[in-house]
Amino acid sequence: MSFFKNSKIAVYHRIYQHMERKKSYVSGMEEGFRRAQEENFAFIGEAVSLDLAVARYCNLTSSQEVIAMRGYSIAAPLGSPLVKNLTVAILELSESGKLTYLKDKWWANSCVGADRGHTSEALQPHHLRGLFLLLGLGLGVGLLLALLELFSKARSQAKDSKKSCCSVLTSELNWRFGSRGESTDQETSDKSKA
Repeated sequence: MSFFKNSKIAVYHRIYQHMERKKSYVSGMEEGFRRAQEENFAFIGEAVSLDLAVARYCNLTSSQEVIAMRGYSIAAPLGSPLVKNLTVAILELSESGKLTYLKDKWWANSCVGADRGHTSEALQPHHLRGLFLLLGLGLGVGLLLALLELFSKARSQAKDSKKSCCSVLTSELNWRFGSRGESTDQETSDKSKA
């Protein structure tokens, strides 16, 4: 209750004022669920408990908005190896989609209809197949354009300096990929011959 009372957000403060005016408080979760089923009453509670109630009671629904983001933690002694092991295990279960599967398995019932929103699943590598294909295609086109530009430059330089296109292309590739000293020596010897 103090969350709404002390909130700086106007909407939350108006919710508190409405609850005060109507005296619409409940003593516990079960009373809130009962009143939500029987009356024109909206029950504000912890998201996990509300999701479980919606799964149990067929005539309830929940808003998907989170009012105050709160997660759950596990307490362990300071320096305990349990913390790292639990964190890794929970992360693996979340990434593999097993947490979503377990929630759906134990909380889903006949009340969940086709009109309800689709729950999000864990992102799998095959979902990104199109993105990687597009990136590979873009990389290939970019490489092809770079090679065409390099060949065009080598051809025009060969025409200007009256050298073969292959020798100009070889010296250009040597200059671009690290053997700069050799190509400079080669250019100097070529200039001295001319």
